[in-house]
Amino acid sequence: MWTDGRYFLQAAKQMDSNWTLMKMGLKDTPTQEDWLVSVLPEGSRVGVDPLIIPTDYWKKMAKVLRSAGHHLIPVKDNLVDKIWTDRPERPCKPLITLGLDYTGISWKDKVADLRLKMAERNVVWFVVTALDEIAWLFNLRGSDVEHNPVFFSYAVLGLETIMLFIDGDRIDTPIVKEHLLLDLGLEAEYRIQVLPYKSILSELKILCASLSPREKVWVSDKASYAVSEAIPKDHRCCMPYTPICIAKAVKNSAESEGMRRAHIKDAVALCELFNWLEKEVPKGGVTEISAANKAEEFRRQQADFVDLSFPTISSTGPNGAIIHYAPVPETNRTLSLDEVYLIDSGAQYKDGTTDVTRTMHFGTPTAYEKECFTYVLKGHIAVSAAVFPTGTKGHLLDSFARSALWDSGLDYLHGTGHGVGSFLNVHEGPCGISYKTFSDEPLEAGMIVTDDKSASWEEVYLGSCTGLSGPSSVSPSEKRSRPRSDSFSVRVFLAGCSSFRVWFVSEPGYYEDGAFGIRIENVVLVVPVKTKYNFNNRGSLTFEPLTLVPIQTKMIDVDSLTDKERDWLNNYHLTCREVIGKELQMQGRQEALEWLIRETQPISKQP
Repeated sequence: MWTDGRYFLQAAKQMDSNWTLMKMGLKDTPTQEDWLVSVLPEGSRVGVDPLIIPTDYWKKMAKVLRSAGHHLIPVKDNLVDKIWTDRPERPCKPLITLGLDYTGISWKDKVADLRLKMAERNVVWFVVTALDEIAWLFNLRGSDVEHNPVFFSYAVLGLETIMLFIDGDRIDTPIVKEHLLLDLGLEAEYRIQVLPYKSILSELKILCASLSPREKVWVSDKASYAVSEAIPKDHRCCMPYTPICIAKAVKNSAESEGMRRAHIKDAVALCELFNWLEKEVPKGGVTEISAANKAEEFRRQQADFVDLSFPTISSTGPNGAIIHYAPVPETNRTLSLDEVYLIDSGAQYKDGTTDVTRTMHFGTPTAYEKECFTYVLKGHIAVSAAVFPTGTKGHLLDSFARSALWDSGLDYLHGTGHGVGSFLNVHEGPCGISYKTFSDEPLEAGMIVTDDKSASWEEVYLGSCTGLSGPSSVSPSEKRSRPRSDSFSVRVFLAGCSSFRVWFVSEPGYYEDGAFGIRIENVVLVVPVKTKYNFNNRGSLTFEPLTLVPIQTKMIDVDSLTDKERDWLNNYHLTCREVIGKELQMQGRQEALEWLIRETQPISKQP
């Protein structure tokens, strides 16, 4: 069983002796394909269901196996499915429609914009396979996947055709039909053809059979190998990130305002929770599960709440060291005055998605717990307060978050940040802050957002597709140096400008096995910042915190903070008090308001 650092401890606890844990990313751990090469007899054939493996990973595995004399073979019928006789049906739950007050752009305008990009490059079909991209494109949401507001579907967009592959009668409800304009006799290019979900491969083959030699089909290299192979190689243009992926990551003004509203509501719920915990934990009756349930209860009281954005990580003491711990009755610990408590939680509101982590102590933390917490806080502040040039790679910012820990020989085994959807997946690409820039992992280091005066994201992501036509301002030398579109080392940068809005989380942490876990996580917005100078006119960026929930000062070794770090925290807490305090007062939540005021008192160095 291969897993990354987030699950090392959890996997070791949950797997029995029949399994061997392979810790991905460690020096002595082989990749799956390298392990296969080491154990396979000469000339072996490895069967894989092509519907459940991404194209980019298939290519990588096939190349390694081929170099060792083996072959990767697509297996038409999944062998597990053949013996899984009581497998549940695929979920087919009702759809939610979103109006312009939430989305800012109609689905017709999104389609029109994509078609312009397609026409510029002689692309006649665009195959959309990512569920969040389909939900974003049509301004629809679902609940087929727990805590992710998406629905099982495929979409194929042509220059004059729209095809939506989806099962069930959920498209036939009056609200959805009105939203998709199915009964209005639209012009043909905006009329949506609804087809069975499982017919995607056969329909793709029919579409591709009539392509002229130079016509191209866009598809993500994260699409399944089966979908990719349904498109003839000469017509197939695989992209590391689709134009929808990029557009979705850059929130428009309506989405941005919605995200702000969602985070204010979420902060209100957490102020209520933490006030409740401070009163109830000393009584000895609060468990990890009851605390998680209480967090959900307070969130449900807020307007436009739909669901949690992921299962709440409510962990105390040694359970906190399990990075993605989920409390169950067998492991459910009681919160106490003697242990560190970590809660990582979030919600799906119609106007935005939240993700926030706070670590606290309800008694007196030890000197070591305070020391580790302060290192994590220093890293959190270093990223949040960073000023960096437009075009900076995400992994460079990752080192800011780890520096204080590294100075003391400590670290954490997960990335520092990821993108966040707008009432969509809480983990959203392509942007991120991570140390993972090496070629054996899918790139998650950031994104390009530029204005009209510099290279567009289409040129970076789509311009290397063979045979595409269309204008380009990129010089021949730049084109020669650009990696292929199916490369894992695609140039992706963290950038932005005043008209674009990109959301991330910043979540450094530290985990002491068998003792405690510490993590501080905020959602932040990339914003332009004025600096004294402007080297090469490239501009500078920084982050604006969107999460406005106090950070417990009891856990901080205040004297270890620099003046700049103390100022940052005091200013952050002042913003929390002003913005969230106003909302708490408006909602009549007086006890939570009093808690907020106590927790946002300024800190100062001891004389």
